[in-house]
Amino acid sequence: MMTHLGEVDLDADPLIVLGCGHVFLMSTLDGWMELSTAYAQDETTGAWTEPRPLPAGTSALRGCPTCRRQAPEVRRYGRPRAKARLDAAVDGHVRLFRGRVNDLLRRLDAAVEGASQAEARLDRPPRTEADGRDGCADCGLAAAAAALDTLTRAARALAHDAEAANPATRVHAASLVTVTREEEAAAAAASATTPPPSAAAVAAAARRRAAIALPPPDLGAPADAWMVAADAAVAASRVAGASRGGGGGGGPQPGAGCGHPHGPQTAAAVRAAAGARLDAADAALTAAADVATRGRLPARAIQVAQRRVVLLERRVEVEFGVRGAAATPPAAQEAAVARQERTCERLDGALGDLRATLTASPSASVAAFVGAAARRAAALRARVRGDAAPGVLSVAEKAAIFAALHMTPADVAGHMYRCPAGHAYLVGDCGATNEVGTCPECGVPIGGSYAGPARGNERDPNYLAGPSRHGGA
Repeated sequence: MMTHLGEVDLDADPLIVLGCGHVFLMSTLDGWMELSTAYAQDETTGAWTEPRPLPAGTSALRGCPTCRRQAPEVRRYGRPRAKARLDAAVDGHVRLFRGRVNDLLRRLDAAVEGASQAEARLDRPPRTEADGRDGCADCGLAAAAAALDTLTRAARALAHDAEAANPATRVHAASLVTVTREEEAAAAAASATTPPPSAAAVAAAARRRAAIALPPPDLGAPADAWMVAADAAVAASRVAGASRGGGGGGGPQPGAGCGHPHGPQTAAAVRAAAGARLDAADAALTAAADVATRGRLPARAIQVAQRRVVLLERRVEVEFGVRGAAATPPAAQEAAVARQERTCERLDGALGDLRATLTASPSASVAAFVGAAARRAAALRARVRGDAAPGVLSVAEKAAIFAALHMTPADVAGHMYRCPAGHAYLVGDCGATNEVGTCPECGVPIGGSYAGPARGNERDPNYLAGPSRHGGA
């Protein structure tokens, strides 16, 4: 409803002249600038009484209702204007770093694909010692491992930058400092000689501190970057044990077309290389969990917990290489078994945490992951303990089977794979995958193409180190 200026009490609702020359009633600008989102209003007098918590989401930066020119000279609207400017800066920051995280994910996929292709060439009959035009398989694995290590470092650096450079991070920290100072000042003013403040005054002070303390910034990008760092480190740990020997350093081996020495790696060297990368992945997941907690990101917290399960599975697998090596002393084998037992206990605890999460927030995808991980954990524990449960072949049974096939332990290592559910199967001929089949135990795709195994399938070079669940051939 239109009101004539003569009908307005300008003492109660004065005019505000903006820098652009347009004039508005204060009540009009209060509504246009959404002052009610920043301050609480007394319903009786209409006066703005105290700050209120700022709304979530992005706020629009408003100016003159007529010409849209900004009005920084009117300090009355400083709080909503500052919120809108901060939202615009944070939006640009988030879009920038999400793009960088997506670039890291593309690099991770490329590095894993390169490692898979190089691993597929390991047992393929080469035309030369350098594996012909495809290049040396060992050098390809070494290059993939180096690329994954570089990617791990880049993702860690990006995670630090994504959080430190977020404008909301600094503003949030400053708001907490202000709240702390007010609390300290209130505590210093209180003494035994002064009466305690009224309940209303205490409540008003609490509301003010709640309004000043801004919500935590958007930490999705740093959490994702930490998880990329963990994924790259875990992938590098798998590549570390696949090569027949390092691709760099030393003198050339006679007959090696690439000029690099390639010999079998010791079990201790493989464990050390894989363990260092798994330690890096563990540290990255710890940082990701901390970021998810501070940023109140429950979905990211679940993703971190899932990766923790995969990491612990990988730690158990690495120890099978130590146990299965003929040159490993008995004491070292016993130590490997003890480490596996401790890791299996941690794995059970991680799965228990995920089940507790499912109770609070049901999720079909997480439930499927937990079910598959629980089956893999049971198979790993059976291998660790040497149990010959139904559907599990013991070491002696496997040795007898492959002896009948006139296959040596080296031949077996190059031909055995595991499906995503952990069932073992054999690939004949040269040992490289060239077609897709179906696991007779769980029905998932097994095998693969010349480019490498199907998704979720992987070689099992330590198949003879302990009992395992059979799948097919």
